[in-house]
Amino acid sequence: MLENEGTKLVALRGLYLEAEREGQKEAARQYPNEAVKLSPALPWASKAVLEQQSAAGDWDAALATLERSRSAGVIGREEAERKRAVLLTAQAMEEERAAPDKAAKLAAQAHKLAPALVPAALIGAAAYARTGDVRRAARMLEDVWKRASHPDIATAYVQLRAGDSVLDRLERARKLASMRRDDPEGNFAVAEAAIAAQHWEEAREAMMPVIAGHPTQRACLLMADIEQGQYGDRGRMRDWFARAVRAPRDPAWIADAYVSDHWMPVSPETGEIDAFEWKSPAEQLWPPLERSELELLAEPIRNSAVVGEQAEEAMPDATEADAGAEAEPDMTAQPAGAAEADDQGEDGGGDDREQDEGRIRESGKILPLVRPPDDPGVDPDEKDSDSKAFRLF
Repeated sequence: MLENEGTKLVALRGLYLEAEREGQKEAARQYPNEAVKLSPALPWASKAVLEQQSAAGDWDAALATLERSRSAGVIGREEAERKRAVLLTAQAMEEERAAPDKAAKLAAQAHKLAPALVPAALIGAAAYARTGDVRRAARMLEDVWKRASHPDIATAYVQLRAGDSVLDRLERARKLASMRRDDPEGNFAVAEAAIAAQHWEEAREAMMPVIAGHPTQRACLLMADIEQGQYGDRGRMRDWFARAVRAPRDPAWIADAYVSDHWMPVSPETGEIDAFEWKSPAEQLWPPLERSELELLAEPIRNSAVVGEQAEEAMPDATEADAGAEAEPDMTAQPAGAAEADDQGEDGGGDDREQDEGRIRESGKILPLVRPPDDPGVDPDEKDSDSKAFRLF
């Protein structure tokens, strides 16, 4: 089939699929490239070549392949622009440290093609900040924030200037939150900046709308920081830590069931470009948090002395409690015939056991033993230590 011009493309596709199935990467790279040379408008070959070049980090070649595919009509204009923005962002990520000027230009091009692409704005803002253009970096972050709020955008915006004080960063967080009112990410930004500035009341107030909804692990951990920092209350702090274990997970970058804490231009599982999405992972399989308990924990402790007095008033007097305990019926008492049956069923230990059970019942705390313990112990009258030891097992 490879020798026949009419069937060569079909043969190349079959060989490519077989090489992919067998894990023969070198052969899988050769067949699509040869097919593209014969037919640039072949969808499967163009897609395979583009993914292979992107996985190898050959961004210039990937951009050229993408342009040929768009010109040949293999992909539409919108999809081509989106993929081009992703490839430019990936290229800017590699250039940001060594050549921030070039990285800023690449990120600006990507931001123009895909204004809501968060990684492009993050790389562009970092590059502009390295070149000293903080104003342009702030504008890029603000533009993306208005379209799609993201915690990394908030962090980059608040910490844009390295020399800012904690109060300056708190003011920037307030400004960012005002651009998207009632957005949880704005509340998170203000709360984190307020915690850094030790403005505990403002941090708690910012977190109240988040706690009133469906608090995630991140929200519970922030509340633990507030309790520890404002009151030094380790009990409430540990309570929030415990709730964080059961709370829903926060969004993350996910592609093909692969969860990552940072964005990547290509899926490590399939090699697909622009596969990562910012979304919540699968929920845990345990009961949700109780809303009433969360609201109670989120309330500040106004006056610990008053709380202590109210707790003492709510507790009954010791003498009254003792009298009530005496008046209560003894739920552990046995019928009259039960003790006699036990005495008859035991050899010589009936009196001692009855006295022990009587003392246990009087304490009212431990239920009487209804059967001998699992370990019968060792009879001190036996002289053979080996037989005694083996009888225990």
